[in-house]
Amino acid sequence: MKKKYFLSAIALCGLMTLASCGSDDDPIPEKGGEEPEAAAGEQVIVLDMQDTDVLSTKSRPLYSTTNQGSEKVTDVKLLVFQATAEGNKLKKVISVPNWNSTSSDYNYGRKRTIKLTGDDKLKTSDFDGSLDVNITILAVGQDETKDLIPAPFKVNSKTIPELAIATGNLETNAIWNAGAKAGEGFLKTDAVTYPTYSGLSTSTSASVVGEIFSGQSQPVQVNINEGLSITVLLKRQVAGVLGYFNRIPAYVKTNNSDKEGEYNSVGAIRLVSSMRNTQVDLTTQLDQQTDDTTNGPKQERVMSGFATTPSTADANFGTGETSRTADAYTIYQIDLTKWFKKGTDASNSGFWGGSDALITEEDGTALEIPLLGASKGWVNGIKSTNDFPTVATGSVLAGEFMIPIAGDLTKSQTLELQLLDSVGSKVLKTWAVKLDAVSQDPTTGDGDKVYNIYRNHLYQLGLRGKGDSPENPGTDPDKPQPLDKDQELVIKINDQWEFIHDMEIE
Repeated sequence: MKKKYFLSAIALCGLMTLASCGSDDDPIPEKGGEEPEAAAGEQVIVLDMQDTDVLSTKSRPLYSTTNQGSEKVTDVKLLVFQATAEGNKLKKVISVPNWNSTSSDYNYGRKRTIKLTGDDKLKTSDFDGSLDVNITILAVGQDETKDLIPAPFKVNSKTIPELAIATGNLETNAIWNAGAKAGEGFLKTDAVTYPTYSGLSTSTSASVVGEIFSGQSQPVQVNINEGLSITVLLKRQVAGVLGYFNRIPAYVKTNNSDKEGEYNSVGAIRLVSSMRNTQVDLTTQLDQQTDDTTNGPKQERVMSGFATTPSTADANFGTGETSRTADAYTIYQIDLTKWFKKGTDASNSGFWGGSDALITEEDGTALEIPLLGASKGWVNGIKSTNDFPTVATGSVLAGEFMIPIAGDLTKSQTLELQLLDSVGSKVLKTWAVKLDAVSQDPTTGDGDKVYNIYRNHLYQLGLRGKGDSPENPGTDPDKPQPLDKDQELVIKINDQWEFIHDMEIE
């Protein structure tokens, strides 16, 4: 009889609107209210930053269940383009600081209206003396907090606050280009440098990809003197990948023996991919964006990641030594020694021999292979960070933002989950991570094992609930993915992080 473990990923979608470039006393729209109309001569811009209220934190791994990623956006830049016979030309750059402290909640997130005043106000001189102009606005924003981990993306070696015309990083009258594929667009991030792994842990910071949001308005024909009202929708340009696991085998039998007791100790859980990108194209297909809501049917499948040079693979698919030709890339790796106490008689019983973390029997029946998870030998391995996520006892958690990738048809699969040995040099056991049929889009190359990783989509193994209330217990519990099964894992993507999707083991 088949057992199914349904692992729901719940995420809410929100829209956010941004801070005033003119006066801090500008009125804030009522929650859920309509965007204001511009009075004669006023220039009003509304920025909606679509987001979810789960899985982002101030240090940016996907751990917390309370903090919104776009609440932590601190700086936004508006790039104003004018339509000309030669194409859309960059005419003005406007700074919008303090997003996180000057925005207001409404139905789908946070909102604030920008009223352009002073030097920020658009003038005919910005458009070569033209009074009637066709304008498109590109907006990009991220958290620029000092010493943020991971560090913010840069563009042309500049932070978002530093982006400006005539300073060497943006050219006056640069032609707008939203490329047909990632890497061809007008605005691209610099390459990130991924960590290297030493044994079970990284030798550098594991998180290198943070959140970054961008979007563009629809073209608007305006008379500069009569005023304008423009809305820009920004979306997260990276994907989210999360793993939440329990019932982890403490040992894996060696392949060459049927004798009881000949095992390799398990030391880490690793998720690998067939490709890796290092840069994000912030203008890829942004003209396709619409105002999606939590009930909207639209699914945007955009791969905004690219790499100008091949990245060095650091892992391998399948079991065996990683010293063989590497053909995979580490997304996250969980060092189990940070979650479970090691044993006292490792020389006789392996890495976990005598550990208080071992579950050796259930319901009075001895397990063939002990599992990790006993409460007296378990600790929350993330409690040393600044976000203090709640983790179910006996479970482990990892989450990273990921630059989107295209499925590599030369490889047999896109994602694989692995158990590593106690020194992190050998893959002992693997699970193929499959994409469910409903989430596959054959028109973009998605199959069951080879598929794309899209921007603003959540790929999750194991449920991170928002936490039960005492008045309604059991309604939204955590459900880690058990790893004491041999079956393939089936993953259903959470499009836009706004729908409920399940993963199941058959």
